[in-house]
Amino acid sequence: MLIIKNIDSILSSMATMKAEEKGKGNNTANVSNERWSGAISNLTETTANLESLQKLLLKKAVFVDGDSFARAQNLLLMGV
Repeated sequence: MLIIKNIDSILSSMATMKAEEKGKGNNTANVSNERWSGAISNLTETTANLESLQKLLLKKAVFVDGDSFARAQNLLLMGV
């Protein structure tokens, strides 16, 4: 959920920046609106993808004790 909260905060910051750019002028505002709309759309889609991935990982997660995790991590690092 931390990732999703961070993305929400990014979206909020982007909305603020978009509002600030709107005041700069009409020609740049149209181009800026298209760019920001695309960026917000991409982040919204990424949020949905991350939520789905998080749900999937939680379903497939295997929780082990610290010793088992350390052994598995060492085997992974050794390339076994």
